[in-house]
Amino acid sequence: MISLVKVKFAAVLAFGVVGLFAGVAAIHAAATATAPTGPTTAASAPAARQGILDFRIAVLPAEIAAADLAAATDSLNTKGPTTAVKVNDTAARWFEIHFMSKDSLTKGDYVTSTRDGQSYMLCYDDHDHTITHGDPQRKPWSVVVGDPTENPGIGGFMLPFKLDAVGAAYMGELTSANLRRPMAVMLDNCVTNAPFIQSQITDTGVITFGPPTQTRTAGDILKEAQQIKRVMNTTRPADSQPTP
Repeated sequence: MISLVKVKFAAVLAFGVVGLFAGVAAIHAAATATAPTGPTTAASAPAARQGILDFRIAVLPAEIAAADLAAATDSLNTKGPTTAVKVNDTAARWFEIHFMSKDSLTKGDYVTSTRDGQSYMLCYDDHDHTITHGDPQRKPWSVVVGDPTENPGIGGFMLPFKLDAVGAAYMGELTSANLRRPMAVMLDNCVTNAPFIQSQITDTGVITFGPPTQTRTAGDILKEAQQIKRVMNTTRPADSQPTP
């Protein structure tokens, strides 16, 4: 384990200005995803990838009672991941872990399980533990993604993004209230990483991709980053978010 994230990750996601934290952000352009939501219901259904970035506090193993864990695991196996469960009387649900992050996230200090060969992470699903575009209690907020730049640390590319003033305020509130807890970073409700929050953070971040490999060249990574940028900058999630 390492001090910032408790598990060695292949890539880094860092938010700046007020504080920093780190984790993986292995995002692939062909990811299977579900529609973005706030607190969700059993009626949630899969949808096409939309490029929506949301944030949820992940459940720690130490904070879930044995009975709740057993009930949540049984719910995943029998009802599927979209069914709401309870963690100490707080709403939670299972979220798919991106296949490129599975090895890191299933070995970290998280509550995870599998169903039909797919790995899932248990995250909170209430207003106080999330920043999502589908939460009717929040004002519209947005993310703007910049151009991919080379990553001098591990090779490949990184994709900078910036929250607007509303999103930055929400991020400051969420991170200050959940220090030393993991925050799942999600693209279309798929967990890409879950870094541990070390200090209050606000408005800027970087999605970094893994280094090039024999089967995934730097050119491939650049194309992925460019596609994600296009999707995230054209969906305009704030425009479709419910108004409180």
